[in-house]
Amino acid sequence: MIGTSSAGSETLKNLVLPGIGMFTIVGDDKVTTRDFGNEFLVTRDDCGKNKAEVLKNALVEMNPDVKGNHVEMNLEAFLAVAENVKMLEEAALVIACDVT
Repeated sequence: MIGTSSAGSETLKNLVLPGIGMFTIVGDDKVTTRDFGNEFLVTRDDCGKNKAEVLKNALVEMNPDVKGNHVEMNLEAFLAVAENVKMLEEAALVIACDVT
């Protein structure tokens, strides 16, 4: 998943529960108080933490057979690394959240 949003998190949750196998969340956003109203996977204790990491940790708890990764990087920096572009090209599914 590129970026983070409540819709993206819900979609990813619906893939993790039945056992997607592996996922990666890329994003450099921090959890803010605004997230408490629409992001069910974050808590007040997560405020200020990297949102991609918080979401990854919550999702892997839902299904221990699924492996999760997070990359704390914005999209432009992520795409500047050839290895990351190759990973996206080989992915079975890419969820893009709030990407222009």
